[in-house]
Amino acid sequence: STVAFSRYLGLDIMDLFQPPVRSSHSRATCEVTTDGPRQISVWHTPAGDLRQVCPFSPGTNLWYTEEHFVKSPRDLPALAALFEDEVWELDPETAARLAARRALIGEDGIITVALPGTPLGQMIRVYAGVEAIAYLWADARPALHELFAVMADNHERLARLVAQAPEPEALVTMDDTSTSTQSPAMFAEFCLGYTDRLADLCHAAGKSYM
Repeated sequence: STVAFSRYLGLDIMDLFQPPVRSSHSRATCEVTTDGPRQISVWHTPAGDLRQVCPFSPGTNLWYTEEHFVKSPRDLPALAALFEDEVWELDPETAARLAARRALIGEDGIITVALPGTPLGQMIRVYAGVEAIAYLWADARPALHELFAVMADNHERLARLVAQAPEPEALVTMDDTSTSTQSPAMFAEFCLGYTDRLADLCHAAGKSYM
């Protein structure tokens, strides 16, 4: 494990663990089917359906996205409905594994918990892709702001729940994106306020925010 390997190298440990939570939906449902090597996921929400197609690549042993959930501004209300409908609750089994992991680390380091990336980063990497987000930025920016407010509320509800756990010293959000996929202006407009609010939330709970 990373804990044993860090100790072997004489390093301080910074472990990353999954959130000790589970989620559910009361009004949105997901239907998953297969078509050859393709997995087709369709979310049925009160505001419409969202469809994603992910083929499997035997050469890389990975799934990749061929068709994103969000293709045009018409899909934004359905994605907002999906995030609004999601309910987070503590998962006792994962919480117990988190506590055991913290005990394993002891005084040799810290444990952190991963949270979702920014709404903009999630749209680029998961829900829309680079091309669609570029058009939405140009043609439907007010609708993006409305969606991102709903996504941020979802993420903040999750963060408040995770911050109640005594084990993690820090909560971590990561965007595997860069200036090749989002401009400084996009980051300033969509992300700075979001990260400031999450930092304040974590600090109020006695946690660091990374």
